[in-house]
Amino acid sequence: MTDRKMEATEAIRESWRMTTGHSGKIFLMGLLAIPVFMAGMLLGIGIVLSIMWISLAFAAIYAVVAARDTVAEKV
Repeated sequence: MTDRKMEATEAIRESWRMTTGHSGKIFLMGLLAIPVFMAGMLLGIGIVLSIMWISLAFAAIYAVVAARDTVAEKV
């Protein structure tokens, strides 16, 4: 929650609120990250690419949830 300049406890509360209803998607993304990382390890240099993919995938989930929250606040 650094992008919103929150204190630690406030960020934890907000993170909990944002992930409510999305825990299944987040869990499945974590499961998908395991074989992606393992494939990256087999390819050697692919570790860097797999870590980048995993980080971007979780960032995309955050961006979608944050955007939905912003739209919901405006309505």
